[in-house]
Parts: sequence; structure tokens; C-alpha cells
Amino acid sequence: MLIELGDARRDLADAVGLGHGTVVVASETLLTLTQLFAEVRAEHPGMRVRLLQSNADEMAQQLRARDIDVCFASQPLAGPALSAIELSREDVLLAVPNTHFLAGRGHVGIGELLDEPFVTSGPGHWSRVLLDKLFAEAGTRPTIICEGDEAAALEMIGAGNGIGLVPATAHRAADDLPVAFVRLDSPQCFRALTTVWRPDASLSVAARRFRDLAVEHFLPAATA
Repeated sequence: MLIELGDARRDLADAVGLGHGTVVVASETLLTLTQLFAEVRAEHPGMRVRLLQSNADEMAQQLRARDIDVCFASQPLAGPALSAIELSREDVLLAVPNTHFLAGRGHVGIGELLDEPFVTSGPGHWSRVLLDKLFAEAGTRPTIICEGDEAAALEMIGAGNGIGLVPATAHRAADDLPVAFVRLDSPQCFRALTTVWRPDASLSVAARRFRDLAVEHFLPAATA
């Protein structure tokens, strides 16, 4: 009954139009969506968008409970049948302080990092999952000295507190920081951003439009 009531509310909102629609979105990282949100607000200023920051497990649960319309994940989501579109793929690099012995190196293997202190995000976040996976393949675990908000990681690294995995786009955010970037010798060192939704859920016109705008934003060539 609650699901039917929610669907009825969406139908009423659809009748009013895009300008008054509401969309609930979840994402592992907010930085990726900054420009997309600006474009959505400019094109549909009356559209209400609520953004939640969640890890992969939380997003899968939110989709199951229909608490969100769409989400943006950097790792596969577990759960019932879901629909997904890959929006972008980028390399993940190792960020080190400029004074670090690896600064200036073109690439490095995991074996050289076994005793290095890592600054990383909390369990369940894509970068932490990748870090744990890379070290597990080497038969060990990373030494973590700081875990928390990924937005603060580069500043922590630049201050000499450790090293960490960051997406290649972090280059732009590190222009004024004493940080160097090194490639890791692993074919798995990349981040694939996908937008995910439940195909059996009744998405509002606003939610479908938001999802389409995300595809247009990240895949302009595919939608031209």
C-alpha cells in the first residue's frame, strides 16, 4: 500500500510537470556530481533534488527500500536486478607528498607500498574497496593511518601524513598542493562511474529526466 501511495504521488507530480518534480539521488562521492547539479538547476530551476552521500551497500539498500530514485556508484551494487549505465571510466593514481621517495616515478608496484601509511576513505567506499583488493592480491593488508572524508585526503597527503589512491581527475584539485601522482602497475586501478536504478520501480518524469541529463552530461558523444 505504501508503494502504491508513493506511485500515486509521483503520478500527481508528473501531471504538474518537470518544474515541480522531486528526485532523490545517492552518490558515493559528491565531487563527481558538482557540475551536473549546476546544469540540472539551470535547466530545471523548479526541480527539487535531494542528494545523499552513501556507500555501495547503503545505496543497494536504499534502492531496495525505494528510498532513492537513482544513484551514482563507482563499484558494482549487490541486490535485486538493477539497470545501470556506465557514465565514465578513469585511472586511479597513487598520490604522494612531493618529498616522498616515489615522487617523480612514472609507476610503482604494490610490493613497494607494503610498509607505507595510507590516507583513505572509510570501509565500503570505492577507494577503500579498491585499496583493500589490491593489497589482498599481494597477500597482505594496507597500513591505514587515517580514514575519513575523501575530499580531505589530498590535503592530508600534501601535509606529509601518508599516501593514498585518488581518481585521475584529482589532478585539478591538487594544483596548489605539494602532491605528486604515480601510476600503479595494476590493470584494476581504475574507477568506473555508473548510474543505477531499479527497472521495476515507477520513476517520476523528473527522476527520468535527471537520469537522462546525467547520461547527456557524461556521454555527450553517445547522446548527440
